[in-house]
Amino acid sequence: MLEKRKYSISLDALLVFVLITLAFVVRYIYIGKSDIGNDECFSLYYSRFSPAEIMRLLTTGAGFAADNPPLWEIILSVWIKIFGIELLSLRSLSLLFNVLTIIPLYKLSNKFWSREVALFTSLLYVFSSFSLFISHDGRVYSLVGLLTVCSVYSFVKLCDKQERFHWVILLISNVLIVVRTI
Repeated sequence: MLEKRKYSISLDALLVFVLITLAFVVRYIYIGKSDIGNDECFSLYYSRFSPAEIMRLLTTGAGFAADNPPLWEIILSVWIKIFGIELLSLRSLSLLFNVLTIIPLYKLSNKFWSREVALFTSLLYVFSSFSLFISHDGRVYSLVGLLTVCSVYSFVKLCDKQERFHWVILLISNVLIVVRTI
């Protein structure tokens, strides 16, 4: 007779799942309530080109275009090829990165303090007006936030124990932050 395998989900994993679901719902409700604004037009315009063309335009452009690193527009160009060039698809990428930030934020807070502090910190992030704003802005800010928190968490983990996984995350997140800012 086959033995039944028991699966257990940790309380931390369950809390993170609930937080991500809550954040997604809170952000998705109002994602399309405002018109395209701020610099979203810039991102939308350049993301229509191929990644190679985006690199050429943004690295050799003049004026405003010269001040914008191409990472976000390249990621967005792939995203809109899959999901279409609409307001919802533009902002949903920011929403995705914003919501995913909860995972390393919770883990970082839990590592330094406790589960209760991690839950409180994550709830503050979920309902933060700034976090809500950047999740509805089709620009790079959510990605930079996610990469920064991943970088800090990986660094803290490396200070405790040298693990290849955390070296890789630290390297990738910092390289992408640099690519974003050059």
